[in-house]
Amino acid sequence: MNYPLILTLVSCLIYVPSSSADQPVTFDPYVVESANKKYTLTVKRPSRLAKLFGTELSEYPWILQVRQGRRSVWRIGFRHPGFGGGYLANDGSLYVYVSPDYAANINAISIYSSKGCIKRVPYKELNFDRRLIAKSVSYEWAWDDDGYQGFVYARDGTIESFCVTTVDGRLHKIDLRPK
Repeated sequence: MNYPLILTLVSCLIYVPSSSADQPVTFDPYVVESANKKYTLTVKRPSRLAKLFGTELSEYPWILQVRQGRRSVWRIGFRHPGFGGGYLANDGSLYVYVSPDYAANINAISIYSSKGCIKRVPYKELNFDRRLIAKSVSYEWAWDDDGYQGFVYARDGTIESFCVTTVDGRLHKIDLRPK
């Protein structure tokens, strides 16, 4: 009997690569802090809806609130995308949500202010090599983990743009200057 061969086969059957595991959509409340730590954004369910459970939680309104210390700066109704995270500007004026899951028919980036969602950038508007999209069991990832994601500020501190790097190394700049 060939024990080394049997041991190798058993090892191959037991080994499961960690990259095949996905993080499930959770619809959990979340917190995002500005890079300068002066502002905090929270996304949570309003208390009157906290006891509702449905198959499509993203259809229920959530509250997106920006605070500076204990003072509320702005607050809007929000449709939870299923994952937490994003970027809050250093002046607390803008929140950018970058979708972690690629799909040609959804928004890659959504930008919010006190007026609600002020800009959406669908994946189809981003010019990048879709053949390089990383795939897991349930999701497709279009972003370069080592690339830049964040706000770009002018010398006077005003927001000029938001940048993201796609899997092909291309930097995409979304103009956020007032028109």
